[in-house]
Amino acid sequence: MKYVSQISKNFQEVDLSQMPHFKYYEANKLGKVIKEMLRSIKRQQNSLLEEKNKAEESEELMRDSEIKFRTLYESSNDAIFLIKENKIVSCNQRTMEFFKCNEDEIINKRPSDLSPEYQLDGELSIEKEKVILEEVFKGIPQYFEWQHKRPNGELFMAAVSLSFVELGREKYVQSSIRDITIRKKHELELEKYRQNLENMVEERTQELNKTNMELSEKNEMLKKTLHDLKETQSHLIQSEKMASLGILTAGVAHEINNPLNFVQNGTLVLQRTFDAELPESKEKYQPFFDAIKTGIDRIKDIVKSLSRYSRSQKTSASLCNVNEILDNCLTMLHNQYKNRIEIHKNYLDKTPLIAANEGELHQVFLNIISNAIQAISDNGKITIETCINDTYLQIKISDNGAGIKKENLKHIFDPFYTTKEPGEGTGLGLSITKKLVEEHNGSIKCKSVFEEGTTFEINLPVKHKSTRYE
Repeated sequence: MKYVSQISKNFQEVDLSQMPHFKYYEANKLGKVIKEMLRSIKRQQNSLLEEKNKAEESEELMRDSEIKFRTLYESSNDAIFLIKENKIVSCNQRTMEFFKCNEDEIINKRPSDLSPEYQLDGELSIEKEKVILEEVFKGIPQYFEWQHKRPNGELFMAAVSLSFVELGREKYVQSSIRDITIRKKHELELEKYRQNLENMVEERTQELNKTNMELSEKNEMLKKTLHDLKETQSHLIQSEKMASLGILTAGVAHEINNPLNFVQNGTLVLQRTFDAELPESKEKYQPFFDAIKTGIDRIKDIVKSLSRYSRSQKTSASLCNVNEILDNCLTMLHNQYKNRIEIHKNYLDKTPLIAANEGELHQVFLNIISNAIQAISDNGKITIETCINDTYLQIKISDNGAGIKKENLKHIFDPFYTTKEPGEGTGLGLSITKKLVEEHNGSIKCKSVFEEGTTFEINLPVKHKSTRYE
């Protein structure tokens, strides 16, 4: 560079005007080339100087960075070591404290050499190490928990952080390790406490559920008891009503019997008188006497039915003829069905007498036949059958009336259940009927098709040893 500058200086001192024209032209051209070369050399010189300054600055920064890294490296509370080609090449003082060993027992070892053969998840430490380091080499930092093993055989848990670092011209994997043995111990204790708490909550919940179920059962029992009490109360009220009605009907029957005897006796005297004094007019007046006799017999039947119905429900069981009881009920209800409902009776020729409370059987059949009559809005038919079914006397009462809807059928024996308009029924009739039948060790069931008709089937036990027939 100095040589080129000297040539340029000497060339500038030459007096070009003294040179011939051709030589002057060539010298001038050569001077321009030399000047351009000087400028180019100057630019390169400046560039090299700039690069030198940058390199010096970069080296200074790198030295500062390495100093800072080394300071952090040595002063860190975490164990830090550098890995190159899968082996530990450097470690800080904290690492040796963590592993309770000197540097020689760590350097040139693989991280898996400072670990048990298997990790807690059952994987081989060396295999797991390869997978993790591959991810770090791809530039993906790794954070995980790892079980380490000290040279003296002790195991401890650590939180590990792996990342790529560049120191000088070299690249390393930096591993930061924090002992979390105490933390894991606390976590384990907390987990035990949590599990114990959950168990206690579960046990308490089961106890509460059990108590709740017991309370619920007691509540249901109380509801049932209350329901039974209401039913019993209603039954008692109805029984008292029926008892009062029985007393009333007994009184009415007695009061009717007395004047009826006068009428009957007077009619007999009158007929004998006519026969004795006006024999020629007997044929003329006999239809009148026959009509009077028919009316008297009809009144007698009604009085007889009332008397049998009014028998105390508290009396002991006696031998009853079910056919006669059914006929009595039809007599009492005659006014409700006459001229519109046909009664078909299919009775056994010889019906066995059964031990029962006659007054209660009247109440049973009156309720069922009365319901059958009410179910027929216009003209219709009621069929009553009696037959023997094994050891039971079976009574079937069928009608072709309105029938019962399927959803209502299961409720017909429930107390206070009725489909009638308010004021037309109490909903106790069939409930009491069922109760009375069951008190006689019998059974009652109902079959019905809506808008086609209904059949009630009653079964009353017959005791063979004392059975009599009429």
